[in-house]
Amino acid sequence: MAKTDQNATVYRGNRKVLRYTVTDEDNANAALDITTYTIRWAATRTDASGNPIESGAVIDLNTTDDPSQVVKTTPLSGIVDVTLLEADTTSLTPGTYYIELEGVDASANSEVFAVGTLTIEPNIDNA
Repeated sequence: MAKTDQNATVYRGNRKVLRYTVTDEDNANAALDITTYTIRWAATRTDASGNPIESGAVIDLNTTDDPSQVVKTTPLSGIVDVTLLEADTTSLTPGTYYIELEGVDASANSEVFAVGTLTIEPNIDNA
C-alpha cells in the first residue's frame, strides 16, 4: 500500500526538491532497498473533486531519462529526491495536481510507493 497524503506546494516557475522515504509494509515498514528499482514520479491534473484526470502526466520524471532529477539519494535506506526544475512548472496553471511515486523492480514488477497532491501557487514573475 502506498503512503498517502504525500503533499507538496511549489510556486510556479520555482525549483523544489521533494524527498521520499520508501518503506516495506510487509516488513514492519522498514526502509526498502531500492537499489535495483527504476523510480518514476509523475503529476497529472485533477478535476474539481480532486480526482486525477487520466489524460496523461503534465510532469513525468524517472531515474532512467531524468537521472539528475530523480535521484536515489540513499538507496539502501529507500530515500529518493525528486527535483522539480523551474521549467517543469513554469507553464502549469496554478491549482492542484495528483502526484505519484512508483518503482519498477528488476523483475518488472511495478509498485506505487507514494501518492498525494502538488499545489502550484501563482508567481507574479511567471504569470
